[in-house]
Amino acid sequence: EAAGERECELPKIDVHLVPDRKKDQYKVGEVLKFSCKPGFTIVGPNSVQCYHFGLSPDLPICKEQVQSCGPPPELLNGNVKEKTKEEYGHSEVVEYYCNPRFLMKGPNKIQCVDGEWTTLPVCIVE
Repeated sequence: EAAGERECELPKIDVHLVPDRKKDQYKVGEVLKFSCKPGFTIVGPNSVQCYHFGLSPDLPICKEQVQSCGPPPELLNGNVKEKTKEEYGHSEVVEYYCNPRFLMKGPNKIQCVDGEWTTLPVCIVE
């Protein structure tokens, strides 16, 4: 056991959340994957990693009912790639593009997460 080697402990997790390897300690660099028990939907990242400061990102939770999202938000100087729908289910993804002469800053896709869209990219003048 090298001095200064840090490990992560699994915090108290959602009762419906299932880690792929249940241990008391995880070594730095180890990746932990999660799923939910049948009938539940995972909200949040499905894998986290052990860093010297702890597990990151924050652990997901399992929900019996997840909210759907409405139509995706409008993008200034850009648009959605495909025809939009009135309702999007949890974890559905929408892709955007920028108008000619505009550059995209940020990821070109947003995702519906339990009723909320993730952050829109922005289109900036070239």
